[in-house]
Amino acid sequence: MKEKRLRGLFGFFLISLLITFLTLYLFEATGYYQYAAHKKVVYTSEQIKQFEKDLKEGKDVRMEDYLDGQNKDYGNKLSKFGYHISTSISHHVKNFLQATFQMIYEWIKE
Repeated sequence: MKEKRLRGLFGFFLISLLITFLTLYLFEATGYYQYAAHKKVVYTSEQIKQFEKDLKEGKDVRMEDYLDGQNKDYGNKLSKFGYHISTSISHHVKNFLQATFQMIYEWIKE
């Protein structure tokens, strides 16, 4: 019974590795990574040209004007729920520790 379970886990692990390898291989074979890198290079060179043009024209130059939106919002319902649970647990632990140390202080004080 235990041996069957180990074979099942090993098979699952092996199939997962195969699927991961095939996915990465297809991304490489279709040129996905090269295209993504090329897009970044083109965008960067366009931004450099715009920066140089603005310098020549004497415009006020700020770094934020030439960077792609760096602030991405990854929030969704699950992350908000996780954050709510985390802050709730933090609040309760803080209250518990404060009460515990208050009791210890009272015992020492006596």
